[in-house]
Amino acid sequence: MNQPSYLPNAAYIMKHERLLLCAIGAMALIRMAAIIATPLEFGVDEAQYWLWGQELDFGYYSKPPLIGWYLGAMDMFFGASTIAARLATPLLHSLIALVLYAIGHAYHSASAGRWAALFWVSLPIVSLGAFVISTDTLLLVPWVFALALFLSAEQSGKARDFFLTGLIIGIGLLAKYAAIYFILGTALCLFGNKANNRLTALSKLGVICAGALVTAAPNLLWNLAHGGITFAHLGENADLAKPHYSLVSAFEFLLSQTAVIGPLAFLLFCIALLRLPRQINLSFAQRLLCFSLPVILIMTTQAYLKTANANWAATAWPTACLLIGCALAQKEPFIVGRFWGRMALSINIFAALMIATAVFFGTFGQWTPQSDPLRRLRGWEALAQDVTATAKAHNATIIIADRRAEAALLSWHLHDTAYSVKVLDEDGRPGSHFELKHALHNDDRGPFLILTGEDGLLPARFADSAKEVGESQVAISQKRKRHKRFFIAQ
Repeated sequence: MNQPSYLPNAAYIMKHERLLLCAIGAMALIRMAAIIATPLEFGVDEAQYWLWGQELDFGYYSKPPLIGWYLGAMDMFFGASTIAARLATPLLHSLIALVLYAIGHAYHSASAGRWAALFWVSLPIVSLGAFVISTDTLLLVPWVFALALFLSAEQSGKARDFFLTGLIIGIGLLAKYAAIYFILGTALCLFGNKANNRLTALSKLGVICAGALVTAAPNLLWNLAHGGITFAHLGENADLAKPHYSLVSAFEFLLSQTAVIGPLAFLLFCIALLRLPRQINLSFAQRLLCFSLPVILIMTTQAYLKTANANWAATAWPTACLLIGCALAQKEPFIVGRFWGRMALSINIFAALMIATAVFFGTFGQWTPQSDPLRRLRGWEALAQDVTATAKAHNATIIIADRRAEAALLSWHLHDTAYSVKVLDEDGRPGSHFELKHALHNDDRGPFLILTGEDGLLPARFADSAKEVGESQVAISQKRKRHKRFFIAQ
């Protein structure tokens, strides 16, 4: 990275990479068609995020505010629908792929950029993430732009460029606090660069942090005003108060990453790490490593101590795609040449098309696993219809949901009706967004329609006064039904 490198602009890409653009565009169009056609409904998190978009704020119980702002904007411009909420997601992942191409082209070769872009749009985690609206997607867009800016800032050495890098990753912090790993990556790069003395590295890092604080300030102030509730939730997710120290959990997390990026792609990533010293631009590869390997190690440690979801290491994989692309673009043979790269890409593309087909039809067909993971995206509209009919028959306008899932999905399906969905906060300490913002208050007047599970177990305050008035049984898979019982209470 001693020689100045320049990112190819849009005009260059359109002129010289038409085949790449066609491949990325075709994948986006297939996914958008599946989103339009799918019978699958909102998931729990999507419904909750949509509700946040109706209550615009600088923070929410479990996440920073960007996802709420995004869905609020989609709702404002395109109306309230699952299609409006999800349709831009494949385009966002296409944009990420093009930025990865530009980075790979600028600092290694056009071939490295192509490999990185194609791997990105075909990753299993992207194939799933392109069909839902999630905080990971909204984080990864500023993440890759901040990466491009940081690499450019290291060349220019200008404080303005480092500050702009901070401003952009601050947007990532407004999406998900995992953006803090980017700050860690820049710190490793700056202090590992022999051209920087400690004071220079520290000053550059300080400018990046200052930029990030400027952008993220609204959410930080919101948390300060709300007792750090989102940070507390983050700590609850990590759940390190009583660690398990499980090597099995750590291994299972690493194994889950083979499903996140594809088994053969994960193997290529590991081989690329082993062959890192042979990179034609070693300093670039080392910088990429600073943004991927620490995230994987931190999350593996988290899994060893307690537990870690597979997507918690999502920020590691943009730079991992670049590392794989750089290794495959080397002139010297990479294991047995680029054959294994094409095989890994083919496996991922096949899986991506299978996922798109399942989304399009709303089922995996004869390949449906016994657990049927899509069951959570079915049957909510039917439940809402049963709830509405029962509430109308008993003049109830307040629905008391028994779980966050019901509260989120019913809030979405009943948003344009006279009914409001609430939950009970039994201990006075909010444990979810609904307990924070939509808890039943003493001045709320009944009658209330109370939902329970199949067991009919009522909250203590209604145990003696509630009367059962109906139920809802909705098939959500071949072997499962969503069974809810309805009670009326004053």
